[in-house]
Amino acid sequence: MLYVNGETFFAMSEDEQLAVVMHEVGHAVQPEGDCFDADMFACRHGEETTLVAERAKHYGGAAGSEYAAALQRWKDPRTAREAFAICRGKKLAGVL
Repeated sequence: MLYVNGETFFAMSEDEQLAVVMHEVGHAVQPEGDCFDADMFACRHGEETTLVAERAKHYGGAAGSEYAAALQRWKDPRTAREAFAICRGKKLAGVL
């Protein structure tokens, strides 16, 4: 079963809704993964353009830009994960 925040979900475009659903499917098929893994799953299944734009907007500013840049490396999961780790570290340190 898939649960979404109805108010937020139905305010999104259909493309964004599909990207969110693919993200949630990513969680279902790789339960040991985190949200970044679920985002990479969605990218692998055709949602890169929409999801990268949504994540940049959702996280906003420099944090959104860095997260989006990390996600755009999804074709090479190792470098994507490294870029995400740097982004996450900066965010936790309050730099972003």
